[in-house]
Amino acid sequence: MKTSPLYLGIDFGTTNSSVAYIYADPRHLSARYVPVEPVRITMDAENNLMAERMPSLVSTRFDDRRATGLAGGWEVLRIFGRRKKAPLLRRGHELFESVKSDLGSSRIYAHASSPECQTPRKVARAIFRGLLDEARERLPGLECARVRTVITVPASLNADARQETRDAAVEAGLNADLVELIDEPIAALLHLVNDQRATAILSMGEPRNILVFDYGGGTLDLCSVKCSFSPDSSSGLQAEHLAISQYRRNGGDDVDREIMQRVIWPQVEEQLGIERDDLSAHVRRAVEDTLTSTLARKLKEKLCLKITKLAQEGQDYSRLPLDLSETVATQGDFFDQQLPRPLRGRFKITKAQFDDVMKPFLRVPPGPAEAREGDFAHSMIAPIWDCLDKAGLAPEDLDVLVLHGGSCRNPCVRQELKRLLGDEVIGEGPVPTGVLALFARRNG
Repeated sequence: MKTSPLYLGIDFGTTNSSVAYIYADPRHLSARYVPVEPVRITMDAENNLMAERMPSLVSTRFDDRRATGLAGGWEVLRIFGRRKKAPLLRRGHELFESVKSDLGSSRIYAHASSPECQTPRKVARAIFRGLLDEARERLPGLECARVRTVITVPASLNADARQETRDAAVEAGLNADLVELIDEPIAALLHLVNDQRATAILSMGEPRNILVFDYGGGTLDLCSVKCSFSPDSSSGLQAEHLAISQYRRNGGDDVDREIMQRVIWPQVEEQLGIERDDLSAHVRRAVEDTLTSTLARKLKEKLCLKITKLAQEGQDYSRLPLDLSETVATQGDFFDQQLPRPLRGRFKITKAQFDDVMKPFLRVPPGPAEAREGDFAHSMIAPIWDCLDKAGLAPEDLDVLVLHGGSCRNPCVRQELKRLLGDEVIGEGPVPTGVLALFARRNG
């Protein structure tokens, strides 16, 4: 079967997913920069709003019980926004998120309201289908079975999870013989090579120690590499793998859950006039499962964006007022028969609350031995110490820190990493870009 000159790159994320594409061209072989285009994904069809990502969300169509099929991506959030009264949904029952972390675990969603969502692989298949549907919409004539596709996975992901990722992608319509998996930190390095800033930090034949810090929604993935430019390599890069971190389910979603517990729940209790323990365990879980992604995450993102803008204007993070705040309003009422009244209104987070939430995530272990102990399970600094120790490096031996993943936009994270590891930091970017640049050079 003749393959297409089109190449797809899929960043399958715990919180958000995206897809990019490129048409192979012989001129890419000698190009210093290969243009890669993201697939624009429909965020709001009515207002013609587009995005470069899609929430990795799947749910039943709770807006219309007579409708068939599943809702996915931005559609899930749009349904919440359209309804004046939206039911509280349970993860693993009617709402499916963060399934990437469940792949390879033999987990069954025994209470799934749809047979199409009974396993993580089936939910992942629905997410891949959503991405491919958007790609077909933007790329007329796209035949997924003829397209070479690369999918990024955590470097520390086990073999079973990798196989289930591949299986889900093939079941969504891709050709098993044309699908490749690549470790996310390596994809980030390839993106760096395809970035014009690379010439400022990499040189020809003089290897530099690089630490890739890939902090996503569900995982924190680190990779230590010694690399330099190499004209004899198909990727333009000579890289020596030094170490990878252990698999950790420690991402931005964990921060969202802490905001739910410490910031959202007290406001819910005040609004309802009862303590959370007065509610049944099922309803408490439904409140958390629904509001974590619809309110807690939005509060975090809005406050981080405000702080980042202030930092760009020259204001120091540590000197920002503790009462600096952001609010998010519900677009309708969240209801459940066991709640005394629907949940509605505005929810608020302050910088003081956010700083308190981030403390366990920014704990600095005394050394690599302590970094492997349970007391630092939530620390995002502990895997750095562990990875550097495995690579035989000290923090001062690092030449470059590559930040990758959406959670690196958290200004607390960026500030702490800069303090610990120095000023040579390269910001995050879309994962598939560098991988597709490699394909274009190798196959153009």
